[in-house]
Order: sequence, then structure tokens, then C-alpha cells
Amino acid sequence: SDEAIDISNYIDDFEIISLETNANTVLGLVTQIAKFGDYLVVLDRQSLRVLAFDLQGKFSHTIGNKGKGPGEYINPIGFAITPDNSQIAVYVMQNRSLLYYSPQGEFMEGHKVRTKGFKIAFINDTLIGLHAGRMGINGRSEAYFDLWIANKKGDIIDSLFNYKEALNTERGSNFMPSFEDGSILYTRMADYNIYKLSSDKVDTLYRFDFGAANLDTAFYLRADNFDKVWTLKDKVLGSGAVTNTKTDLL
Repeated sequence: SDEAIDISNYIDDFEIISLETNANTVLGLVTQIAKFGDYLVVLDRQSLRVLAFDLQGKFSHTIGNKGKGPGEYINPIGFAITPDNSQIAVYVMQNRSLLYYSPQGEFMEGHKVRTKGFKIAFINDTLIGLHAGRMGINGRSEAYFDLWIANKKGDIIDSLFNYKEALNTERGSNFMPSFEDGSILYTRMADYNIYKLSSDKVDTLYRFDFGAANLDTAFYLRADNFDKVWTLKDKVLGSGAVTNTKTDLL
């Protein structure tokens, strides 16, 4: 729609927090930031570190440390904060593991995960969603899925959105908090439906209809091209809401 939106209808106030910059806190490629208790946690994919700042922006400590020892990581790819705000889970790519830390950055426990993940999020106190994506192999061809559901110890509970061919990009797929019931929203590259993940089901809340040319036209909705959707209306055949696409999640 071309109708103007008054952002004050949705946001009461905002604050700009400048993060401290010194020799130990130079940020190069920030891919994730979230409030964790009394801290702002930042994942820097250039320095491959997870850093914690206080709510005024002053650097406090790192979450874990780089290395190959217990509780250390080489390539942190994403993190998720437990719903009770007591721990942060860092997903480590090189050994497919979930490492749990306290708000002060102390290592608590670690678990292996059978699949890879590019982004993770807690669905509830015990379930984690891992967006595996299409840039690599999870095993045999029948084991290719965009989304995996695991428990806190990394055991796979379920898998959704089977696919046959890999894509050459992962831009656009994401998790974000959703509703007061603790559910989360999830988008994926190939169809760009907006899904609601909850403890017992996955609902499709909104669907962009690309017709038979789904994979060929999905790139119009990549993160760097999203503004082009509204100028390329002929590529989007329609949209709509449906529910209960999968009600037997567990």
C-alpha cells in the first residue's frame, strides 16, 4: 500500500545507545543484537565474538571466549536467549554445538546438534528452532530441511519444509518474537510465507503467492530487494492468510 503509516501509533518512545569503542570492542560485522537482562548482547561475525554491553553502551564482558577448549568457540553463527532470561545459547558452526552461558558470560553447559543452523530461536522453555537453510548438506538428500526443532540438549524433535535443491543465498530467513503466548515468527527464503511457531503447531500467518515460478521469483523478496516488491506487483500474484499448516509439531 502507498498509504502513509504513523509510526507513533506503534512506538511510544525510542533511545539511541552508542556502544563503547576501544581496542577490545571494535565491531566489524554485527549480525545480531538483543537485550539479555541488564545487557545488550552483540554478535560480531568479523571478530567472531559475542560481546555484552550495559544498557548505557559501556562494554562489560564477552560471552564465552574464542578457542577450542570446553565452552570456547571458533565460529559463533547465532545466539538465542532462554525465555526466562537466565541463559544465552550460542550456536557454533564448526562443531555443530549449542553452548550455554550465564548473563555474566560464564560457561554453563554444551551439547552437540545433529544438523547445522544459521539462525536459532527459542520457541518455548524447552524447544529451539534452528534455521538450517539450503547452503549445505545435512546428510542424505531426504534429510534436507529448512527448519529443525530440537530440545535444549540438541536432540532433534521434528523437521519441517523438506527441499530437493540448494539455493546460493540465505538472506531473508529470520526469527523474531511474536505474541504474548511466547510464540515466534519465522520466514524462509523459498516461499517467503510468514509462519508462527508455537509449542504444538506451525501456522502460516501470511503468504505471498508467486505461483508456479516460486523459486525463480523469490529473490524479489530478499532482504536487499524487499522494497522492490511493491514496484514489481506483477511478480506477486496475491497474498493471504491461512492457518494450521502443521498441527502435529510434537
